[in-house]
Amino acid sequence: MLVPLVSGALLVGVKVRWVSADSAYDSETNWNYMDGQGIAFCPNLKEQFKGGWELKRGEALASFDKEFGKKLAHRITGYNDRWLVEAFFSVFKKLYGQTIGNRLFPMVVVTMNYRYMLYDIHRDFMIEAREAVSV
Repeated sequence: MLVPLVSGALLVGVKVRWVSADSAYDSETNWNYMDGQGIAFCPNLKEQFKGGWELKRGEALASFDKEFGKKLAHRITGYNDRWLVEAFFSVFKKLYGQTIGNRLFPMVVVTMNYRYMLYDIHRDFMIEAREAVSV
């Protein structure tokens, strides 16, 4: 699902320069797509990195992981910053539910847009409240 997600973001005008992902996304298809789009791709490499795909960046990332160790390599590449996105979706799901009752895709999109707008209003309200208390 990474390719449709990123291509959809590019289609609506989002400038994607860097993608971090967990090891489930470490695939030849994803590497080739990101290379073709000129997007820096930094997945958590699978332990059995096979290489041989003629993916020089994938092989370079594997040797980088090996040379510095995963922990330091993740800090250098920014992979550890994924927690920001994970935190957002965790809060969003807790506030507005993990399930969508709609079955038709256009209605799912409408529902998610409304839920995101509600989250944005809630977030703005919380930020204003925090600023008012700290003054």
